[in-house]
Amino acid sequence: DFALVLVAVQDDPRKAAEFLGELAPTNLYDPTWEVANGWGTSKIPETYLLVNGEVVEKFEGATEWGRADLRARLRAALAAAR
Repeated sequence: DFALVLVAVQDDPRKAAEFLGELAPTNLYDPTWEVANGWGTSKIPETYLLVNGEVVEKFEGATEWGRADLRARLRAALAAAR
């Protein structure tokens, strides 16, 4: 199992919720960058893969999630967590 948490740092909370639609409840609004800075965010967008609470991979910038090699790495990380 895994969870998706979205962190918005510069967006208006209402606009972010409207954009995210059904994913809005997974959004953490972080206007002070406390969470983002704590994770070492340096470029937006960034995506972190956390397994058992540990960051195992960080993706900076736009990411092509449909790439076969990337999907295989994600599946392997999730399988290792079980």
